[in-house]
Amino acid sequence: MTVESVSRQLQRALTHLAWEAEEQIDYISRLAVAPDELALEFDDAFRVASGMVSEGILPETLREFLAPIDELLTEMTHSTLDEWSVDSLSHSSAWNCLRRLATDALPHLDFGDESGSE
Repeated sequence: MTVESVSRQLQRALTHLAWEAEEQIDYISRLAVAPDELALEFDDAFRVASGMVSEGILPETLREFLAPIDELLTEMTHSTLDEWSVDSLSHSSAWNCLRRLATDALPHLDFGDESGSE
C-alpha cells in the first residue's frame, strides 16, 4: 500500500467516526451494516498505518492521534454497555468522545515531506 492510499483510507475512516450521529446512522443504514462497521473501517486503516509508522514510512507522531481512538474502541468492545447499537450512536458518551478524537486527528493526516515516497 502506498502512503497516499493509507492516508485516504485513514481520512475516510476518521471522517466517518467524526460525523454527527445522524450522519453515521444514515451511512450505516445505506450500507445495511451495524455501527461496529465504523470501528472496523478505522481498525483496517490503523493496522496498516501503524505498521508503516513502525517501518519509518509514516511519522511517529501519527500514533499520538490514532492510538487513543484505537484504545477507546477496544474499551468499547469490552464494555458491559451496548456501545454497538444504533441508539448508542446518539446517546453514548464514548461515541461523543470518539467523534472528538477523530476530529482532532484529521488535520494530522497531511504527511507532506515527513513520509517516504512509496
